[in-house]
Amino acid sequence: MSDGLNVRRSLSDAVFDRIQRAIKSGAYGVDERLPTEHALAAEFQVSRPVVREALQRLRDQGLIYSRRGA
Repeated sequence: MSDGLNVRRSLSDAVFDRIQRAIKSGAYGVDERLPTEHALAAEFQVSRPVVREALQRLRDQGLIYSRRGA
């Protein structure tokens, strides 16, 4: 029934955790751009919607921000 959503949630959780650890460890500097959604999806071997969910959680927690047109 909702197995697809649970798998997707756990994938986005895993991507969120890995990016969050990378940010906190200093792998990405302050105001440094993250790789593109496409590159992150390829790196983590997930779909772009999964990456978008993870990035949204990072934005919600104030760890990253988005700029229109940038």
